[in-house]
Amino acid sequence: MPSVEQVRATLPKAFHDKYEITFAIIDASEVFIQVPSDLHMQSSTWSSYKHNNTAKFLIACTPNGVICYISPLFVGSISDIELTQVSGFLEKLDGKKGISIMADRGFTIQEQLQKIGVALNIPPFLNDCKQLPPEDVQKGRHIASLRIHIERAIGRMKKYDILQGVFPLSMVRLANQIICVCAWLTNFQPVLIAPTPHLLEAQVEEYFQALDDTESETERNDTLNI
Repeated sequence: MPSVEQVRATLPKAFHDKYEITFAIIDASEVFIQVPSDLHMQSSTWSSYKHNNTAKFLIACTPNGVICYISPLFVGSISDIELTQVSGFLEKLDGKKGISIMADRGFTIQEQLQKIGVALNIPPFLNDCKQLPPEDVQKGRHIASLRIHIERAIGRMKKYDILQGVFPLSMVRLANQIICVCAWLTNFQPVLIAPTPHLLEAQVEEYFQALDDTESETERNDTLNI
């Protein structure tokens, strides 16, 4: 997981106005698996969304589209909320108070995030209203236009042939490693959204300043040793 400073230093311009404290965008994704012979496993791996037997995982990317978290695989029938709770992702946010997470409507995890001082941005719900107020419609569209980057990151990852077919049961035990490798290889591609130029320049300046400080400290130590 990157640091909060690293994420803010590469924050795309589109996030600056209303979502500048966004740390990550999360979503759930699934891969098809061979139908298990065990009836209980058939039932638990059945995905009503994909209408197939699947294994499901949580994925997170930074605002500029870099994949920063992949959870272990779980059965396809698990809900998005339960997946987030058991995936280990929330534990990765400990000590990062003051940030926010962006997600789809299915991730109603406000309470869990509030406990660790993290905010949640999801599109508004209708609730008892027949129609959303104009401001909520605009908010939903804005979030959707930013949240799309996690879907683009998933699309990149799933272009690898090994993730496009059906995992045979003999390979399921390797599926966690395969998905992680595909995700990390995806990160070697150019970022989905380039950082704001002035932020990138500031980050480069800070990097070289840190090098200068390190060299100066080394020279002082060498002088003292002499």
